Amino acid sequence: MACRSTTSPAPATTTGAAKAIRPRRHRHDPRGLLGHIWGGWHHVTDLWLDEGARGEGLGRKLMETAEAEARADGCRYVHLDSHSFRAPDFYKKLGYEEFSRLSESPLGQDQVFLWKSL
Repeated sequence: MACRSTTSPAPATTTGAAKAIRPRRHRHDPRGLLGHIWGGWHHVTDLWLDEGARGEGLGRKLMETAEAEARADGCRYVHLDSHSFRAPDFYKKLGYEEFSRLSESPLGQDQVFLWKSL
């Protein structure tokens, strides 16, 4: 699944208009990535894969596509968060570093914050 950059409906800021990375298909697809670009940072807000699609390299491909588009849009960094029961180790294998952790989040698991230099 390819991603594309579009202008976000978010209001313009002093750093320029926000951009969003959105999937070409609907959110209920078995896989996809959502995020936005703001002030030279790409923020991945959602990456999802159905259980049956995991382990095939699709998550890596989605992240690499989003990172390439963010780089082309002038971003120097990417950040995201995940819960400890989800995929922090997946992101670490892609070169992301943990910079903060919020204990006792509403889901009862740690919320892990990660970043990567492009």
